[in-house]
Amino acid sequence: MKKGYIFLLLVIGVLVGTFSASKLAKIYRERPPLESVRYVPKPSLLKAVALEYRLLLADFFWMKVTLIYGEPNFRKKATPEDWNYIEKTIQVVTELDPYFFIPYYFAGIVLPMEADRVDDANKILMRGMKYLKKEWRIPFLIGFNYYYYKHEDLDAAKYLEIASKLPGSPEYLPQLASRLRYQAGDIRHAIAFLMTMYNNTDNLELKKSLAMRIKALQDIYYLTQAVEIFKKRFNRPPRSFEELVEAHIIKTIPRDPYGGKYYYDSKDGRVKTTSNFRPVTKNGKK
Repeated sequence: MKKGYIFLLLVIGVLVGTFSASKLAKIYRERPPLESVRYVPKPSLLKAVALEYRLLLADFFWMKVTLIYGEPNFRKKATPEDWNYIEKTIQVVTELDPYFFIPYYFAGIVLPMEADRVDDANKILMRGMKYLKKEWRIPFLIGFNYYYYKHEDLDAAKYLEIASKLPGSPEYLPQLASRLRYQAGDIRHAIAFLMTMYNNTDNLELKKSLAMRIKALQDIYYLTQAVEIFKKRFNRPPRSFEELVEAHIIKTIPRDPYGGKYYYDSKDGRVKTTSNFRPVTKNGKK
């Protein structure tokens, strides 16, 4: 009787939440800044109440994450509080349903790439490794985060080696792991990592975000090669990328998909972008 009463309350709560969720999109569109209900229940409390209906609650909270993340212009307007809410809600989802792969994959890509939360992402992914022991994409993401964001090649190699031993992993992972063990990676490998992520997700918003990062890195790699050709030909770096066009090394200057402009930093000899891989609004602000 007690279980039936609790289940009835749970169903009512979920139905109310679902009914409210149908109106959330309109609320989010009409609000001036990004604001949301910040309270996230403790996973321990939810598990105690949900009993055998944890998966139902996990789906409900995951729906809230995808609804907020899918809001138009979220990336431009998101505040640290928005990202806190998303991160904590993902933690709730993975506590309620630790075998639910998609939230791990989402957190492993989005939190570092768009919120600069590498350690938080890896913490969530570590939990995924505990429950999804045969899923190569989880240690792969940890390895990428160490390689690309933290520049810790040995740790990156460690997790790529773990991923390479799991079913379905790409054949190139062992070679890449060994390479990272003795030298730093480069832009080409970053692109290869991101392409693997892109090809292994069906989330359209995530694909869009990854495609932008891949395009920007491909542009930077393209311009870097062009700069090296210019240096060899003229014994100096270009003053601007227009010189690359004038010298017929490139036909046109690529457009940064984030809305910034590519430039050559003479201090460290690298091609960079003013957007720093963040969407830029019309007034130039990120």
